[in-house]
Amino acid sequence: MPGQGKETVQSVEKAIAILRIVLTAEDPPTPTQLAARVGISRASVYRLLEALERTGALQRSGRRTIAGPLFRDLQVRPPLNSRLITAAIGPMRRLRGAANGESVGLYVPVNSAEFTCVESLAALHPLGYSETLHQPIPIRAGATSMVFLTALRHRHGYEGLDRALRGLLNNPTAATLSAMTGAIEKTIRDRYCISRGQRIPGSTAVSAAVTWGETHEPQAAITLSGPTSRFSPHPHIGAVLEAAQAISQAAR
Repeated sequence: MPGQGKETVQSVEKAIAILRIVLTAEDPPTPTQLAARVGISRASVYRLLEALERTGALQRSGRRTIAGPLFRDLQVRPPLNSRLITAAIGPMRRLRGAANGESVGLYVPVNSAEFTCVESLAALHPLGYSETLHQPIPIRAGATSMVFLTALRHRHGYEGLDRALRGLLNNPTAATLSAMTGAIEKTIRDRYCISRGQRIPGSTAVSAAVTWGETHEPQAAITLSGPTSRFSPHPHIGAVLEAAQAISQAAR
C-alpha cells in the first residue's frame, strides 16, 4: 500500500540519521539522546537499533550505542595507521630489545568505547603474549585502556568526566567512579600506567600515550607486557616513555 511505502522510506531515513550520529559522535550516545537528536520516540529508537544491530551496523556497549563490526574497519583509519606503524616499528623493536624480549603492542582507539591493536611484536620467550591484530577491545580495564580513558578528561574536563564514565561503564558504583577518576588523573600526571592482570590474567603491562598536534589526547598507545611471574615493569618505564615520544615525533 502507498502509505506503507512512505512509512518504510521514513524508517530508512531515521535509521540513516541514527547511523550518522553514532558514527560521528565523540562519545557513544544513549537511546534517549538519539531520540532527542532524531526527533522520534524512544520506542522507535529501540526498534531501529535492534534492526541495525541485526545487520552488524551498530551494537550496544552498556547503555550506549557504538559502531558494529560492519563499520569498525572504516573507523580504524587505515591511511593514518599505515604512517603510524611505519613510524612505530623502529621504536617498538628497540623497546623489546631493551625489555629483554618482552612483547610490545601498538594500539589505536576505534571509538570512545573500544580500541584495537594495529601492530604487535611477540615476546622472544616462552609464555609470552601476542595480541591479535584488529580485534575490538573494550576500553575498561588495563594499562592501555587507562591511557585511552585520559582522552575523556582532556575532552570533557573535570565536571564532564564523571558523566562520561557513567556512560562508558555499566552501572558503576560511586567507589568505582572515584577509583577510575583517580587512576585517570595519575596516568595524566605520570604519563604512563601500569596494570597487573586487569585485562589479561597473569599479565603485567606498562603503557604510554602517543600524541601529536596541539591536543594532548592520546592518538595511540605503546604497551610493553609480560607474564607477571617474570616481568617487572618499573625498570622499563623510561624506555616505554622514550618509545612513545619517538613515535609521536616521527608520526607528525
